[in-house]
Amino acid sequence: MRRSLATIALCSLWLSYGCAPASSPQSSSFTRPLERQVQAQQQQIDSLTGLVTRLESQIDANQTLLNTIQQDIEQLKSRSQPAGTEAETASTPAGTTTAQPSATEIYRQAFADYTQERYADAEHGFSEFLRLYPENPFAATACFRLAQAQQAQGKTQQALSHFAEVVSHYSDDHKASEALYSMAVLLKKTNQPQHAQAALNRLIENYPDSAAAKKANAGLASLEE
Repeated sequence: MRRSLATIALCSLWLSYGCAPASSPQSSSFTRPLERQVQAQQQQIDSLTGLVTRLESQIDANQTLLNTIQQDIEQLKSRSQPAGTEAETASTPAGTTTAQPSATEIYRQAFADYTQERYADAEHGFSEFLRLYPENPFAATACFRLAQAQQAQGKTQQALSHFAEVVSHYSDDHKASEALYSMAVLLKKTNQPQHAQAALNRLIENYPDSAAAKKANAGLASLEE
């Protein structure tokens, strides 16, 4: 009796395993396209995520530029002298009647050229401004913009020279800290990490409360490209 029961149990197990449904080729054929579709969608998601990140970085850069332009405009309104004032006529010898453009006119044109990416014209305009009005309250900003216009044209050494001029001749102006940071960025790009770090150290030491110093505190590796 026990042998019969054991035989029946073995037969039942054999039947249960033997009759178990095998993996259907049709099911597998449906699974593969779905997997490929999921992978393709994941790739699209990754691509879109990267695009969003790049767009966010570009928006931040554009916002920084707009903020800087707005600061320049506000300072120009409040600090530059209108045509015909003592600050502008002082450099003109008595008795001469030249049609020399005012500091405001020259700067506005140079700044317009800069914002429209006419960098060669902007370079000429800012240079003329500094030649005619070296003591103007906006001279430091003009020198800084001159360096930026030269940098945009690939004139690295000239740009570094004028950034350094902002630091040395206009050390009390708010543009001095920005000039030091811009120098560090250029020096890093031209494979001069030691000089770049020296510029950052000077920036942090001399202008610890400036916005540029806050960026510099992150160190050389975080310099904006």
